[in-house]
Order: sequence, then C-alpha cells, then structure tokens
Amino acid sequence: MKKIIVSIPNALLAGGVVMYLKKNPDFKVYREDDPLGIEELCISSKADVLLAEVRERSPNTLDEWNIRVKEIKKKLPDCKAVYVVDENSSPDLAHRVALARSNRLIDAFVYGTVSGEYMTALIGSL
Repeated sequence: MKKIIVSIPNALLAGGVVMYLKKNPDFKVYREDDPLGIEELCISSKADVLLAEVRERSPNTLDEWNIRVKEIKKKLPDCKAVYVVDENSSPDLAHRVALARSNRLIDAFVYGTVSGEYMTALIGSL
C-alpha cells in the first residue's frame, strides 16, 4: 500500500485530490494542513509520496518546501516529492517549480488544473 501525505491549503482543491486518491484501494491517504507538521507525519507514517501545494506566501513557498523535502529525504530517501502549483495565478512560480524538477530537487510536479484522474495516475506511477 502506497502511503501519501497531502498538504494543500486550498480546502476545495485538497478535498478533491484526497477524494480521487482515496478511490484507489492501493493508496492510504493522510491530509496535513499545517506544513510545519509535515516532516513528522512523513516520518511517522513512512510516507511514499508527499504531495504539496507551493504558493508565493509563507509557509508554502518554493524555498520553504525545498528545505522540508530535503530534510524528509534525509530520513526517507525513497519518499517522492510532488509539488502542485497554480500555473494561472502564479506563472513565474510555476516556471520555478518546473526548474526545481529539472534540477532534481523534486520528483514531479503538476498544475492545479489537472484532473484528479491524472494526478492519481501520476502518483501511482511513482
């Protein structure tokens, strides 16, 4: 069973993502709204995937998430980090997230406008 931690402050988006992920019987989904508690939850649950929304304001900035992911991967090197970014309201941030993937700081990224089915398939493929 793949353990997935979802940290998406946008309640509407988070609810939809969690709903789609829970449809897959091979996924155990945890939701954590406080990004400051993510590392502890990832470690305690032995997470396979961290799905985190990156925003332009603290505590969800790209730099802040990169620091958290680096710390998580020190303890869980096989945990995959996937960022969600709103490419419409934050095109520059979306570009920087894509660069983070190119630089192998994260394992994947998706735009907030992708379908739940696509996101579920992507996470299943990691």
